[in-house]
Amino acid sequence: MIYAWRTGILKDIDKFQEFMNQFGKLAVLIFFLFQIMQVIIPIIPGGITCLGGVILFGSWMGFVYNYVSICIGSIIVFFIGRKYGTPLIIAIFGERAYNKYIKILTKKNRFDNVFAALIFFPIAPDDMLCYIAGTTKMKFQKYFWIIILGKPMSIALYSLGLEVLFKKLVLRI
Repeated sequence: MIYAWRTGILKDIDKFQEFMNQFGKLAVLIFFLFQIMQVIIPIIPGGITCLGGVILFGSWMGFVYNYVSICIGSIIVFFIGRKYGTPLIIAIFGERAYNKYIKILTKKNRFDNVFAALIFFPIAPDDMLCYIAGTTKMKFQKYFWIIILGKPMSIALYSLGLEVLFKKLVLRI
């Protein structure tokens, strides 16, 4: 990321595409791994990386690559949350953020429904919610289907919505 910032790759779409194109067919694998890692270690907002997928691979394939890699990352995060629990979540996201969302999620013992709604809409910190889901009694099969069916809408809004904004605001198209 430091290299990308210093060389201007993150400021210039042509430079960014040129940089990724040098990896040829490995560019997709590199993007997949990067996108999975950004779910596990959420340093860069997912919306920005979704935009990167669309810029690199086009609207449709960018969406597909974003969707598949984010779902894989979300599944990994569920199991990390299950294994390491609340202390890890607090270490990553902070106690204040954790307490805010655990309060919302556990209100009236409706965790599964609230979790599914938050995953569907691109307004909540999905990565943290997925870690938290791993600490609950939610069965993996239910979690899996919530992710698979709930993520497309938010990823499409991020991927395609940000692409439109980017073109209008940055490229002025």
